[in-house]
Amino acid sequence: MLVDSRGTVCGPELENCLPSKSRFRRLAPDNTLVDGPPLTGYYTSYPAMDREGTAVFWRDGKLLAVDADLDAHELFAMDDSRNVMNRTLLLGDGRVVVSLDSEVLTFHSPLGPLAEGPWPCGDANLRGNPVLG
Repeated sequence: MLVDSRGTVCGPELENCLPSKSRFRRLAPDNTLVDGPPLTGYYTSYPAMDREGTAVFWRDGKLLAVDADLDAHELFAMDDSRNVMNRTLLLGDGRVVVSLDSEVLTFHSPLGPLAEGPWPCGDANLRGNPVLG
C-alpha cells in the first residue's frame, strides 16, 4: 500500500486466487473503497508514488502506472511470467527500477520525483517503517 502526503491510502489489491478480480483501490475518508482499474495476474512488486499521486508497480509482465484519478497507464509490457515480490524504485529523473529474479530493469517514464509523504516507498522503504509526524 501507499500513503500520500494527505494521508490517503491506496494500492493494488492482492487476491489469493486466479483468475484475479483484484483492482487498484483507494480508501476514502468514510472508510469505503474507491474502485480503480482492474488488475490481471497475481504477483505484484511493492509500488512507489510520485509527487503527482501516480503509483507505479510491476504486475503480470507489465509496468503499470495508476494516476491520482485512478486511470491506468501501461508503461511497458513483455511476455514474462516471473514472480516479482520486490520493491519498485522511482528515481528523481523519472526512471523506474524493478528487479525480476536475477535481472534489474530500468525504464524511462513520464513520472515525477518520489512523493513526500509518510509512506510513498521512499528509498525503497530503507528508512524503516512509515512514521506520521
